[in-house]
Amino acid sequence: MTEENPAPESNVKEEMKAQAEAVQQAGVNEADMTAQGDKILSAVGYLSFLCILPLVLRLDSEFCQFHGKQGLAITIIFLAFTVVAWLPGFWMPSIYGLLGLLQFLVALLGIMSAFQGKMTKIPFIAQLAEKFEW
Repeated sequence: MTEENPAPESNVKEEMKAQAEAVQQAGVNEADMTAQGDKILSAVGYLSFLCILPLVLRLDSEFCQFHGKQGLAITIIFLAFTVVAWLPGFWMPSIYGLLGLLQFLVALLGIMSAFQGKMTKIPFIAQLAEKFEW
């Protein structure tokens, strides 16, 4: 005679409970994982046109919206400066290089803020970002 297994659904449920308990004992919960995902997505938002990602993917997250808007403001400002730097009579390789370095440093400040879970307002950038309403 063969012994039958209890219902397969109950085995799956028990296994899922065991996994959930193991995760809980490790000190990780769903809110922490979501917050970590928001930090990463917000940091990515400072990388030029990738600022669209936190703005579109996390509409319900104030944190992602804050950093996404600042990333968008940085992208717009430095794109405008770059266009002006390329105009005839204004183009100078040193100015173009300084603009790139400045954009990198400002974006790095935002990335560090996002990874630390802070909503640090970058001067002038934040003022422009607050005007974005949607």
